[in-house]
Amino acid sequence: MPKRSEPSGDATDSMPIPIKKARVTNDHSTECQDPECEGCDEGQVEISFIRGEEGDSVQPTAEELLTMAKEEQGDTEMARRLFDLALEAFDERDGKTGFGYAQCLVELGRALTVEESIREGHGLFVALSKKKEDNDDASKKVDLSLWQARAALAMARSIRQQKTKAFDELRQDLEDSEGEIEDEVALDELMVKDQVAKEELGFYKEAIDILDKVLLNFDTLDEKPLELTRQAMHDIREYMELLEQPSHEDHVTLLFDTLIRYIQLFSYENDDILLTLWGACLLHRQKFCLGKQKEQMCQDAEKHIQKAKEIYSSKYKKESPLGWELYAMLKMTQSNMADDEDQVLELYDESIQAYKKALELDPDNEKLQEMLELLDGSAEDEEDD
Repeated sequence: MPKRSEPSGDATDSMPIPIKKARVTNDHSTECQDPECEGCDEGQVEISFIRGEEGDSVQPTAEELLTMAKEEQGDTEMARRLFDLALEAFDERDGKTGFGYAQCLVELGRALTVEESIREGHGLFVALSKKKEDNDDASKKVDLSLWQARAALAMARSIRQQKTKAFDELRQDLEDSEGEIEDEVALDELMVKDQVAKEELGFYKEAIDILDKVLLNFDTLDEKPLELTRQAMHDIREYMELLEQPSHEDHVTLLFDTLIRYIQLFSYENDDILLTLWGACLLHRQKFCLGKQKEQMCQDAEKHIQKAKEIYSSKYKKESPLGWELYAMLKMTQSNMADDEDQVLELYDESIQAYKKALELDPDNEKLQEMLELLDGSAEDEEDD
């Protein structure tokens, strides 16, 4: 998206562009880092929208507002305001119990990490799926079911994120000044407490049950439900990757097997997105394996990741940032598995170069920046030793 302080010269008729209006005051919200901003106090944000080369002022639809809100990266002032406007628009059009309002609540909760919003949206989808008038329309029933599944996965993800945050904070209390665990027994007890909660389990199994029922009729699904299904598959991956404790292995295995089963319903052989998803799932699943099984999973992951990168490059005439990031993760894993010291160093260096390539392709990716800084710091520490 272009800077909000000025419209882009590439504006098209397909989507309005939100721009901040200048403020009377020069006060700024704590997160504002725009040197050209003339004031953006929270609660004072005023947004106007333009469309096309003429820059005509327009009023976006509820769906357009939701799309713009989702395109904002992170919990920003602009994102919050756009979500508020989208909710208002859906409310005016369909009321607070409508499909669009429920969808907006879930998307808001996912983007801004607001569990109450996700829970409310999920409840609305459950209620809508039980309404006879909605179930009379077969395609609408499928859409409702798939959105209920996505909302359930968002709830499982939110619960897991909270548990992970609590675990990390409690684990820090067990560390000494050098980051070493002082009480291994206490750590073991803490890891046991971090097992998948009953409510969390209920939400992700609800999603799988819904998806299984919908996909029984896979051959009859048109483009819209197929795209929603693919989104739900990525939701499953996001949730699965949050499960990292040994006690999570059975859940990871179930989610992994489910995802691969879904991928194989599609014509995945020349689909870079599905091959990337498969490779990413293998990379996470191997964390719970040992020996030959672990090696085989890494080999399979490399095969899928490399093929996905090739297809992406051929299709878009550019390299895939995610493909290079996954490749970097794979090489780091293989470096940790290697026995020969020269091979360890070779794979480690290959991983670093792949991370740098991924960051070059996606320079705004803060996660990649932090990863490279961490790895550079580790390398310097080893040299000092």
